[in-house]
Formats: sequence, structure tokens, C-alpha cells
Amino acid sequence: MGSTPQSPATSTRYVGLKFDLAGHFKTKNFPFGQAGLEIDSSVFNFLGGVQLKDNSKETRIKPFAHALVGGARVRNKINFSDNFCITVFPSPCLQDSDTSETGLAGALGGGLDFRVSNRLDVRAIQFDYNPTRIADATQHNFRVGVGIVIH
Repeated sequence: MGSTPQSPATSTRYVGLKFDLAGHFKTKNFPFGQAGLEIDSSVFNFLGGVQLKDNSKETRIKPFAHALVGGARVRNKINFSDNFCITVFPSPCLQDSDTSETGLAGALGGGLDFRVSNRLDVRAIQFDYNPTRIADATQHNFRVGVGIVIH
């Protein structure tokens, strides 16, 4: 069996370039009697790197490993309810806040894909160690995923 590249510029049978865009979102509410505050948080990873995987059209079960590097953008938005200043902090009144920061990110991991057709795989599982460097501190994150792979 010879090499069956997905794209001449980005892949061979076993080694290919991979690009990954991931977003993670969370909203948390903190009630204070009649008042409260809401915190909306989001993290976006923009990553690229090398993936090792058998890209043969005959291979049905495809374990893979990858090493990716790029950037992460973190955003935290704090919204105080209209009566928060009256009920909790009468003076001085706290203002809504919207902050974001960008830093270095990476992903090291792998998983298992199943071939559905020549251009489509189903990602049964992916597990990554996903460190980020934001605000002069390193966060040690992990991510688990499933999905569809188009190639």
C-alpha cells in the first residue's frame, strides 16, 4: 500500500498538519437576596501543529496523537443586577466589568477516530493536556472531546 495524502501540502499517510479551534463557555450566577451578579467566562484556543495518524483509505480504526501550539483568549464579563448597588453595596456602586487577555496555549494528546467514508471520520474520543499561559501564570487544563473529522 502506497501513500495516500489528504492534501499534497499538508499530509502524508502517517504525518499531517492539524489546526484546532476550540471554545469553552460557562455562566455562573451569585444571588444576594433580591440582587445578584452573573459572571460569563469564555476561553478560545487557536492551535496548530503535527498529527500522527494512519490516513490510509483502507484503515477503519484510526488512533492518533498530536502536538499543537498557538494562542488562547480568555474573557470574563461581570454583570451586576439593577438593584445590586441598593441591596448589597449602596456606596460606592460597583460597575459591570468586561476583561480579556490573550496568551500562549498548547495541546498534547490523542484519541481514536473511525472511518465513515473517504472524507469523513467520527471522532470517538479525544483527550488533551491543554496548558495556557495567561496573566503571567500557567493554567494546567485538560479537555475531552468527540466529533466529526472532515478531511
